[in-house]
Amino acid sequence: MVIKEILRGIGAIVSGLILFLLQRWLFANGTFQIVTLSRQEYTDNYFTPGALVVLVVSAICAVIWYAIAAKWSIHFSPLKEMTTARLVWVGLSLPPVLSVVIMSLWFGNVSPPAFPWMLLFLVVNMLIVYWLTTVLATPEEMIPAVWGATWLR
Repeated sequence: MVIKEILRGIGAIVSGLILFLLQRWLFANGTFQIVTLSRQEYTDNYFTPGALVVLVVSAICAVIWYAIAAKWSIHFSPLKEMTTARLVWVGLSLPPVLSVVIMSLWFGNVSPPAFPWMLLFLVVNMLIVYWLTTVLATPEEMIPAVWGATWLR
């Protein structure tokens, strides 16, 4: 089971990276109205660094969750420890959420027409890389600790 969990987690993180490359291409070549800067300048100097920060923070938190959950699941007692496990998962979701907020505030005012797209892409990146990775890689015993994992798996 451990190999399947790790492969599913890696697959979700790689999916997030592929999605990031598609988003980067859309910003550089798409029909988004980026008035204040050239598309390539906005993509290279603002969207890419912001998205990479969100991706890295989300991936690190997902890997930390997996490490904690894999060790914890050996002696996990759902009736006694589910609330604690959910709190740990939610606590680890705070850095990815904060990274989206900080990158949006930091780079959001550079080109207001591009802001909604950038925010949407950052949120999607965080959801794919943190939430989906934790949903797919969490050990069976601890699936109810991750919001939406019971439904999705």
